[in-house]
Amino acid sequence: MSIEMQPPYSARTTPSLGNMFPLVTLSASSEAFSRRDWTKAVSALGTGHELSICASLSRCVCVMPIQGEKHGSQEQQRIYREYDERFEALENVVAKFKGVAIRIDKEHPLEDLVGRIKKEIRAAQFIIADLTDERPSCYFEAGFAEALPRPVIYVASKQSVIKPGSETKVHFDIHMNVHFFTNQKELKDKVSDAIEKNKSHLFRSSTAEEG
Repeated sequence: MSIEMQPPYSARTTPSLGNMFPLVTLSASSEAFSRRDWTKAVSALGTGHELSICASLSRCVCVMPIQGEKHGSQEQQRIYREYDERFEALENVVAKFKGVAIRIDKEHPLEDLVGRIKKEIRAAQFIIADLTDERPSCYFEAGFAEALPRPVIYVASKQSVIKPGSETKVHFDIHMNVHFFTNQKELKDKVSDAIEKNKSHLFRSSTAEEG
């Protein structure tokens, strides 16, 4: 069965054992695509297909504070939007390098959250960790990634998001280069430069890293 997709996407189908629906493998020829692009492509398929995204895509887990509330008070909405926009900025940067950025809450996991986070980090080629607002969970996830080992790009805004005007403090035991930024453009530029200059290290196979 053939499926027509709009460029830059293409799809091929193969029989799927143990499933009544064919397996659909999506690929893209564009230089830049994101998880939102994939979502649009998947929705174009409609129902009745088992989906498999091409395994050649590089995976990057974005570790960052999940703060604020989308439908909370104005202050909670401000905090939520700031971190959401940061993820979008990182997602776009990773997409330039033909990768997929993952933030755990965007995956809407049904299983044990910590277990899913560890699973995603193990499957990733590299991690981007935002240390703004000193969230213990972010330090835990970054430490877990370092122990595997997975390369980690550390970033942090110069000021706190929760307490604007307060300087961001990074714990003393992070002996790594932290890319500080003041706005989304600076964040994108610094992360893009870091990826570009370390591509050979960041895009190595995750299984090879563990071996």
